[in-house]
Amino acid sequence: MRLTGYEIFAQQYDPVWWEKKEMDTIVEFLALKNPIDHLEFMSKPNQEVTKKAISALFYPRSMERKSVLLKRGMVFLDGKERELMLFTGGFAFSRVELDSLVTLLLDASSSGKIKQLGPDELNRRFSLIDADCSGSLDRWEITDFFRRMGMSLNETVLDELMKRFDSNRDGVVSLDEFKEVMRKLQKQLDHHNLKASWSGFVKAVTKDSDTCKLDVAYQVSDIDYVKNMGSCENEELKMIVGEDLAPFTLAVYLKGVQVPLLVICTKAGHVEAWA
Repeated sequence: MRLTGYEIFAQQYDPVWWEKKEMDTIVEFLALKNPIDHLEFMSKPNQEVTKKAISALFYPRSMERKSVLLKRGMVFLDGKERELMLFTGGFAFSRVELDSLVTLLLDASSSGKIKQLGPDELNRRFSLIDADCSGSLDRWEITDFFRRMGMSLNETVLDELMKRFDSNRDGVVSLDEFKEVMRKLQKQLDHHNLKASWSGFVKAVTKDSDTCKLDVAYQVSDIDYVKNMGSCENEELKMIVGEDLAPFTLAVYLKGVQVPLLVICTKAGHVEAWA
């Protein structure tokens, strides 16, 4: 199934363990809560659709369809960079926060919180990611590390993550560069003179890791249809997007909503992949 809603998963499909782990990781990383148990979560009137989608996608009841992640990637929504996550039961847009990924790389907790690590612990942490024992971390090893945590990094985010660690721009992250990022975080901790725990500091610099990072979510049943703007005959809508961006854009029409969501992909070929 893609955005068009074509179903390839049976109603009673039972996700395998790694699919469940992937969904659990997304829930923790996005700081989602079960709306049934947390009435204050997504309680604004304009969040009702997202609230229902979260319940259906991440907290289905025993006899309801179980969703799994199909694909994820970078897009632009309302001029802002977002990660689009496509599930068997719907899709969601989340904010991309590089600081949270940095803390995950330095410490295994997927909550975005990190404990202060000593030299020996940092060495062990580095060795855990350094799969080929080369003494440096390449793009593949970092990608594989996040994949094992149930997360997929797109090239844009991976580029930014490498820039944060790879100070000499040689394409890999050395142990010294790895430790330097932790040293800078420690320096910031001292600068802010925080007496709270290390996790409290990371929460501050990442703008509250407990805040939901999800912008909006929809179920497949919320979608009316999807149009590829590159082949769309609606000239008025094309003018809004622009001739140059039309081949990169999907118009997602939601039921009962006249104006479509305009999702701009990072590459023209991605339009066919999503639609």
